[in-house]
Amino acid sequence: MKKKTGVLYVMLLLVMCLYGSLYVANKYVVDTLDASCILLFRYGIASLLLIPVTAVRSKRTMTRIALRDGLFMCLIGIMGYAFGVGAQLLGTKYVGAATASVINAMNPIAITLLAAILLREKLVWYRIAAICLAVAGAVTIIGGVSRGALAGVWWSVLAVCLWSLMSVLIRRYSQKYDPLTVTTLCMASAAVVLVPVVIVWQGGDLPRIGGSQWAALVYIAVACTAVAHSLWNYCLSRLDASLCSMFYPVQPLVSAGLAAILLHEVIAPSLVIGGLLIILGLLLALWMEHRTNKPAITPEREDF
Repeated sequence: MKKKTGVLYVMLLLVMCLYGSLYVANKYVVDTLDASCILLFRYGIASLLLIPVTAVRSKRTMTRIALRDGLFMCLIGIMGYAFGVGAQLLGTKYVGAATASVINAMNPIAITLLAAILLREKLVWYRIAAICLAVAGAVTIIGGVSRGALAGVWWSVLAVCLWSLMSVLIRRYSQKYDPLTVTTLCMASAAVVLVPVVIVWQGGDLPRIGGSQWAALVYIAVACTAVAHSLWNYCLSRLDASLCSMFYPVQPLVSAGLAAILLHEVIAPSLVIGGLLIILGLLLALWMEHRTNKPAITPEREDF
């Protein structure tokens, strides 16, 4: 059991490193490409990669998704992948990769609260303490952001809310169906919805994309989307959503470091202090999680 838990933790660490690099990769394209175009390329490419794999798995498992569940998963994908990640892109554009990723580290707070409400997961004192520290960290970050960048903060906060709600809802369906199938269906739904948005927004003009931008888009679609989302949803199917979310502090550390090295972004003192408060609270919660109660692993589905 400990070995299986360790493998899941390694997966979660990899996911958070990929998510952290996503902010920096987005910065290479977000200033020249519209957010809807980036999302369409991202989920379109990822869906094309995952659909054949999912089709093969479906033939092997013979698992049929109920119509009602399928429609609801499509709505989840549109809400989280299209609108939630779109808000994340706008936040990165206006406030910078480092700050956006630190604000995104509040996902564990939102996920913990939503999981307690919707999935009836335990809400214990150390998780509440983590919430208080994270809120204090967010207030510190917002207090150090200029008025011109506040729009980016609020877009990032909206992204946190939508992504957290999607993660909690996906856990429910990933326990019932193959997590890879759930991921593919959600992504494909987001891509389909984004097609008319891009056509209307671009007015029929094709965006001009250079070589470095194509490289960034392919990295975002393959590593940060197809691989990262699939691993994230798989971990959600095996562990509590609130426990998975405790790994989010890794993300801003990776993002801030890469932003400073590759994008030459200045790391403000308020960002460092706020980030430390968020990370301190979440690491405390993760440490107490293992002292007080060993994390239960949901039995693995037979089709895995």
